[in-house]
Amino acid sequence: MKILLAIVWTLFIIIGSAISGNSLNQLQFIQLPYFDKVVHFVWYFVLYMLWYSYLLHRNHTFQRVKFRILLFAGVILFGLVLELLQKYYFIKRSAEIADFFADSLGACLALILFFELYQSKYLGKYL
Repeated sequence: MKILLAIVWTLFIIIGSAISGNSLNQLQFIQLPYFDKVVHFVWYFVLYMLWYSYLLHRNHTFQRVKFRILLFAGVILFGLVLELLQKYYFIKRSAEIADFFADSLGACLALILFFELYQSKYLGKYL
């Protein structure tokens, strides 16, 4: 089940990144400044959490810091590749360094928080 959630979320991000910016602006129901950056932050925060949760339950050696950092690097690379695809291949999309920065911040916060939340006696059983 955890792998399915991680894959579906990854596909959701790919599709969301490929959709025309004009289409997304019509769907935006909240008029907040930098709302798209918040969306990027949340997407990559959740992406890291879902993949780490799956990998941790599959192999407990993922508790080691080096594996968490490797996953973090993979998530960041995924965000970079999507930004480059937006710039060069996706129609009516453009790459923004601020989007990549928001992606990175989301993944970074997940990297910092996840292991602590996982060890929590209240929240750990849900992760």
